[in-house]
Amino acid sequence: MSDQLIRAISQDGLIKVSAVSTRDLTERARQIHKTLPVATAALGRLLAGASMMGNALKEEAASLTLQIKGGGPLGTLLAVSDHEGNVRGTVEHPAVDIPLREDGKLDVGEAVGNQGTLTVIRDLRMKEPYVGSVGLLWGEIAEDIALYFVESEQIPTACGLGVLVFGFGVLGIRLTDKIERTGRDLELYRAGTPALYVGPLLLVDRPVRDGAKQIPDERYVYYRSATEGDLQCAVTLISQTQLMQPSYRVTYLPETGTILSITDMAGVLRTGGEDMELPTPVGCWLYGDLAVPICDEVEGYDALTREQRALFDLLYSQVLSGDVAAGNLPTRSFDLPYELKKAEFNQVLELYETSVGKDEYPNHGYRTDDGRIVRRAYCYGIIHSR
Repeated sequence: MSDQLIRAISQDGLIKVSAVSTRDLTERARQIHKTLPVATAALGRLLAGASMMGNALKEEAASLTLQIKGGGPLGTLLAVSDHEGNVRGTVEHPAVDIPLREDGKLDVGEAVGNQGTLTVIRDLRMKEPYVGSVGLLWGEIAEDIALYFVESEQIPTACGLGVLVFGFGVLGIRLTDKIERTGRDLELYRAGTPALYVGPLLLVDRPVRDGAKQIPDERYVYYRSATEGDLQCAVTLISQTQLMQPSYRVTYLPETGTILSITDMAGVLRTGGEDMELPTPVGCWLYGDLAVPICDEVEGYDALTREQRALFDLLYSQVLSGDVAAGNLPTRSFDLPYELKKAEFNQVLELYETSVGKDEYPNHGYRTDDGRIVRRAYCYGIIHSR
């Protein structure tokens, strides 16, 4: 379901109701401001509240602003809505990270603070805007908005606002029909207790579920795991789809294989949004999300072509061979950065083998099963008998 805003009124006109779904909006705000979980939840709540309040304005050119200064580590939160409920907002300190509450939930109240004010500004395009404020009691935002209506406008109000956050991201797409229908994944999604997989992820074009190839959905990219079958990740969550590191920590919904978060070996969240930029360390280049050292100190390196050098860097730096060399994997296949003719591939392999120390017993090597044009190779383990 995409974002929606619904309004209703009782038959006698005494009760008015507004409801809004802002998952896409909250995810986009998280991507723009790079908010951590508690800031995502707080800003998402404020955006939803401002959208409903703004939509209640009658004048077409009118706007509504919500400002919270609670004295908490998040600093000032601000949201501005037009009369249709279109809203934008910001949080002063988006990278704030504080401990969870005792019940395991995000402590929005502590992050926002309750030592300041909630200010509401209605600009009705008159000489002066209407400004009202109320002291914060909770910092949970919904309760404070309800308090504002009671104290400042004498309107008895009940307000509930919530943002469901997984790791550092909001699942920014519609849940699949199968999740909605079976409810098994939906329970885990709502409870915040997804399944966990740790291991490599191989990008594939077509997923296999229940033993059959599936028609790909353009909203997802698909990965083959070592033990849990094929998994799907929303394109809105990930910027670099080629995940080349030996292992990742993945939370996912097991019924449909829907990925909620991916964290790499260094503890860096990889599902931080499609606008997330990966830094390139000095002296390296990126092979997907893997930093590969440039090995130009090796004699004979300068004689290789640019395409050959990329492959040599992968082999000589041993960024791909860790688990194989340690005996954890018998082989590891990989795509070449650039396709090479078989003779060009063999030239790189020969330089690598002459550069690794002739007196050592290597415990891994590299080969390919491709023919005239090499697109894929593999690292294999070597067992020596003495």
